[in-house]
Amino acid sequence: MLSVMEPSPTCPSAKARVGDPLHAEMLALRAGRSESLRAIYDAASPRVHGLALRITGDARLAEEATVETFVRAWRRAATYDPARGDALAWLLALARSAALDGLRAARRSAATAPEPPFALEALPADAGTAASAGAELAERRERVRAATRSLPPEQAAVLALSFWEGLPHTAIAERLGIPLGTVKTRIRLALTRLAQVLRSVEPA
Repeated sequence: MLSVMEPSPTCPSAKARVGDPLHAEMLALRAGRSESLRAIYDAASPRVHGLALRITGDARLAEEATVETFVRAWRRAATYDPARGDALAWLLALARSAALDGLRAARRSAATAPEPPFALEALPADAGTAASAGAELAERRERVRAATRSLPPEQAAVLALSFWEGLPHTAIAERLGIPLGTVKTRIRLALTRLAQVLRSVEPA
């Protein structure tokens, strides 16, 4: 288990972070407490999703980037360093990276699809690179789909509606006839499980 090192008490910003609940949960996650991912998701997911949506301009890509952000947070928790910035800033940096990665991969994948009547003009100069990027995106999505199949049915259902159909939580609650709080709880539980599964099959 990783040792938890509190920031130096001589640093004013570090003192402020000691009382920050998100900071405390990040330290717990860094120490290997996977349950903290749920609390981190509760606190930060609106900001993460909002940033991802602004970057991608696409609801589905934003949902994918949001999920990817918390998966990365779980896998890379050991790199969280309170001395370099607060927990939310660290998460938003992950979100920005995930959103840009998803946006670039989606654009490259789209560039390989034929567009009638003439597709040749739309192909990039290095079509092989674009095809490779599209394959990587497809492979990443398939890993997530496979991990989703390991979830309990009720968690898989809400995650599929959010992740694959891009529905907001309120719309999911209406479609399934369940309370909004239940939707959020199931998504949190599903994200925790997904992070654990993906961490075991993906390189750090």
